[in-house]
Amino acid sequence: MRPHPRLTHSNYYRDRSSESELCYDFPGDDIFIDGLHAMQMHFWSNNRNIDIPVVRVMNAAHFIAAYMLQTSCSGDQWEYDALAYGSVGKDRQLAALTIIVLAAMLKRTDGFRARNCRNLILEERSEDFEEGVTLYERFLRSAEERFAEEDFLIDIPALATQLREKDELIAQQSQQIATLEHQLKAQNKPQVLKIIGGNVTFNDFSTNFTIKK
Repeated sequence: MRPHPRLTHSNYYRDRSSESELCYDFPGDDIFIDGLHAMQMHFWSNNRNIDIPVVRVMNAAHFIAAYMLQTSCSGDQWEYDALAYGSVGKDRQLAALTIIVLAAMLKRTDGFRARNCRNLILEERSEDFEEGVTLYERFLRSAEERFAEEDFLIDIPALATQLREKDELIAQQSQQIATLEHQLKAQNKPQVLKIIGGNVTFNDFSTNFTIKK
């Protein structure tokens, strides 16, 4: 089966490859991951043919959280819906589920930006979507867990450092190339001998001599 195309998250978030890696880097993720597994069992028990790729959904939710909080939630609801849609392979159900998980994350995150972002992504939703929010909340075993906005931005400093190191390397290589080009031009420069009065000039090297009569 060919994998779905996904947006690159590299500017704000590095995708984790497993549930254990997610929980290692984000200790509170076990709550949301267990909730997704419980929701999966609920769908299967009710003969709903929905498969939840937990790691993909969690990565997408983390990416949008980092993007939102880094940009001060300056977008519109459609922008975040589009990011979710592109991040999960253009699957509408998974995109909606990603926003639902994101809302649960932001609900437990302290800070004005988190509250503002959550209100934005939940306003004027359909009844089915609101039922999904309520259903997912039922499966979360701990409503008391609290997070800080910075907990979702742990990749930003590392990525900024990588970009800075990359820029420095490019600048260093550009300088080396410029130096080599200068040296090659000097080596290939035509040799010119000039005699002016009592001075002999051979390219940039000069000396004095005396003409005897």
